[in-house]
Amino acid sequence: MTTIDDFRALTRPSVGGQVDLSIRLDAGVGVPSIVAVLSENFGREEKLKVIKLIFDENEVRYILRTDFISSTLPGAFSTTRGVGHADGVTLPGAGMSVTFIALCCPVEGCGKMLFVTSYDEDDPPLCEDHATPMTPCDET
Repeated sequence: MTTIDDFRALTRPSVGGQVDLSIRLDAGVGVPSIVAVLSENFGREEKLKVIKLIFDENEVRYILRTDFISSTLPGAFSTTRGVGHADGVTLPGAGMSVTFIALCCPVEGCGKMLFVTSYDEDDPPLCEDHATPMTPCDET
């Protein structure tokens, strides 16, 4: 099983250039959910080269597209399945998948996005460039 420390080993403490996509990873978000949201975003947007990750303890790390694609994380652009996957067994209890909410900067032409698992609608995260409250992307 891949641990959060295995995942952190793929990330970098800093990168040069602009980052347009950030993902906040709250406590308890598992590696399979992180891999799924990274696969979705890197797969959807060819120009996306780096994603900023904000871990629950406000630790900021970055993952490059090339590092992610070349990783051996299960599910990272792979059709390989884990042991027992074909059995189709679902364990009781809370599911392992997490839903991410896409927040966008409402300033025309900004393009900054932040993926979160939850946020306070009365005190939403602010855009790093404009200090403007971010809103769900389907509302911008």
